Amino acid sequence: MSEEVDIIEHLLDVERESSQMILDARLEADKIIAESRARAENSFKEQYNSILKGLEAEEASSKEEISRRHEEQFSEYKQSLAAAEKDEKAFRSLLDTLLFS
Repeated sequence: MSEEVDIIEHLLDVERESSQMILDARLEADKIIAESRARAENSFKEQYNSILKGLEAEEASSKEEISRRHEEQFSEYKQSLAAAEKDEKAFRSLLDTLLFS
């Protein structure tokens, strides 16, 4: 009977050791997963920020180009108005007709 008890105690010790090994393996796996997740998140943030900076620079460049073209077109329009012949007599006649008729 003592031999059977010793065998059962030995098996229980083996069970405890294997349980502890499984727990240690889980803790190590969790640590590895957490480190990998942190590296992946940092990599994502770096790439995201890089792409974002590129898009912001592109947007700023596009805005400047649009603003420059707008100013050119507006300046051309003002020049065309200034260069246009004005018929003040016809304009006054039209106003008289519209306002006092």
